[in-house]
Amino acid sequence: MNYYCVRREFLMNDRGQHGRWPIRDVLTAVLVIFLQLCVAHKRVCEEVREVNVNHWRLDVGSDNLYQYLEGSCTWNITVDEGYTILAGIHVQTMLWSPDCRREHFKFYDDDSLSDGTLLNTFCGGTSYVESSSNELLTEFYAEGTTGYTYTSVEYHAVNETNECGIVDLSGSEGSFQIRRSVRRNGKCVWNITAEEGFNILLRITEYSLHSIDDNCLCNASLFKVYDGNKEDESHLVRNFCGSTYNAAETDLVISTTNSLLVVLTLQENSGFSIVNLRANYTAVNATLVNRNCGGNVTGSEGNITSPNYPDNYDNLTTCQWFITIDPAYSVQLDIDYSFDNCYTSDDYATCNSDSLMVADGNGSVVRALCARNYYYGGYPLRTYGNRAIVAFTTDQEGTDSGFIMHWYRVCERTLDSSREGTLQSPNYPDNYPGNLSCVYNVGSVVGYSMVITFHNFKLEGPSSNGSCTNDYLEVDYRSSSDLPLGMEETKRYCGDNIPSTLTLYPPVEIRFVTDLYNSRSGYQASYEFFEADCGKLLFTGEAGTITSPNYPGTYPSLLNCTYVIRVEPGQTVNLTFDHMSLRSRWTDEMQGVDCITSFSLWSGLAVLSVFDGEVSANNVSAANDSLIDIFCGDRPPSPVSSNSSAMTLLFFPGYNFGLRGFSATYTTVGNTSS
Repeated sequence: MNYYCVRREFLMNDRGQHGRWPIRDVLTAVLVIFLQLCVAHKRVCEEVREVNVNHWRLDVGSDNLYQYLEGSCTWNITVDEGYTILAGIHVQTMLWSPDCRREHFKFYDDDSLSDGTLLNTFCGGTSYVESSSNELLTEFYAEGTTGYTYTSVEYHAVNETNECGIVDLSGSEGSFQIRRSVRRNGKCVWNITAEEGFNILLRITEYSLHSIDDNCLCNASLFKVYDGNKEDESHLVRNFCGSTYNAAETDLVISTTNSLLVVLTLQENSGFSIVNLRANYTAVNATLVNRNCGGNVTGSEGNITSPNYPDNYDNLTTCQWFITIDPAYSVQLDIDYSFDNCYTSDDYATCNSDSLMVADGNGSVVRALCARNYYYGGYPLRTYGNRAIVAFTTDQEGTDSGFIMHWYRVCERTLDSSREGTLQSPNYPDNYPGNLSCVYNVGSVVGYSMVITFHNFKLEGPSSNGSCTNDYLEVDYRSSSDLPLGMEETKRYCGDNIPSTLTLYPPVEIRFVTDLYNSRSGYQASYEFFEADCGKLLFTGEAGTITSPNYPGTYPSLLNCTYVIRVEPGQTVNLTFDHMSLRSRWTDEMQGVDCITSFSLWSGLAVLSVFDGEVSANNVSAANDSLIDIFCGDRPPSPVSSNSSAMTLLFFPGYNFGLRGFSATYTTVGNTSS
């Protein structure tokens, strides 16, 4: 059975409007239309739509900004008996309307549009659906819209009894890999065991993770390697945190016993993640492994070299150095290196042998290096915190000169690599040095706020005019181009008074500056990140304030937020906007445009729809007559009013690139005639 998609394309003038054309352009247009009609159905929907595979990807898209899309497509997805289908929708751009009428996907739990149960209607953001059987029907529809459209759907066969679980591996050598979707909150464990008297040499050659909604903070998905057969954090030797690992750079691990435990944990709330993981292992005689290197390193700077440097290192060598410095600093490393066994092609290097790994103190990998350094002056790396782990591992074949590393402390840290941590002045609790300028960066962690709680605070006091000009801690928002009115660009703290708990909205910089005189014990604080969320929020009373999630911070991407204002019967609602920033930083002025036809997820433009009465986000199509207006852009619109005692706001953000959303105030007005 075949399904087909029909697309009509209308030629437009250079302004994207229908108009009259000179005869030369008309002839050209006829040729263009003829060529596009020949291939249109392939570009939008492809052709064969009866699919019976366990993993398949669907792409729907137009090729440029001014293509006119109209028509529908259906795909009947079938997998093996005993499996269900998990479909993840990944959107780069898609035209949006409040009722999903103009362009949408629909998913049915069966193989029939008329008899199947409608699971979801989707017209923006990122989501997933799961069938209850081994069949899922997908329909794409476009009413006749202009704009760049690209949406992909990935289908995966899922069997609850076939999640990867615990896999026992043994023998002198072997390999394992996973290249498929894994259900979130899932766990994959590989328990590798060799004979007594042998260690395990593990090569991690690829790791990548594609999630529906990756978090910026390193807490969602972890790939860990433990020395031994238990998940004991004291024996953690690798911690790959985040979504990707450079597959061109192999990382090697040699166990101290005859077992290694490899654990992949997906901690997201729902849906699935697509994982590519590949590794192999070899059992090596424990007596041949050289461990006479490495150790603990402290101070403010120093050098580390591979054994025998600049002469060649030995085979089957494994060394670990643990660098620890003052908690106020991070570790900067400049590395010159040359390792054996690298295959080089024209544009990348694929390594399968000796490597140098640098990680943070918690084992989270910063970088794994192999081959040789082509960076002038040494390859630069920096840890997030005050500790670094340097691991050098070689296999059984080939050697080279190794590496020389110069490390030193820098008073700069990045604070958005984990959900929580500590912040303190250098030398704390002893007096801090003079002439400092320390910078702590909190990048654009979209949708998060940062809460800092001070436990101790003793700096030099303010100057005679009451300002903090000598020693001070400063919160600096000047790197943000989108501050709401009334929000201070900078705020300084000094003296002995412990500041109140601070709630910061990234991107922001925290600076600690001292002069040459009167140093004191400084400060100690803890911080934690909190992710904003929204569902259905109800507002009652005579007046109140409504804001986008995390305001005045950046709002999260791809949410559906519903705000319902309910006042006393006989009263109406007046809504006044105080601040609005719902456009991408690089788009042109958005005032006066049609927010619907101009909306696209990838552009960063978001839309706010306001309805008279109470409206459900799941049934917007039934409320078209009550739509008051739809807003976007970067200027507060004029006030709007309801005709009833209720008002509903539906906020749908696309991909946010650092914008702060909106703030509005509502008040009650008079009595209605009813």
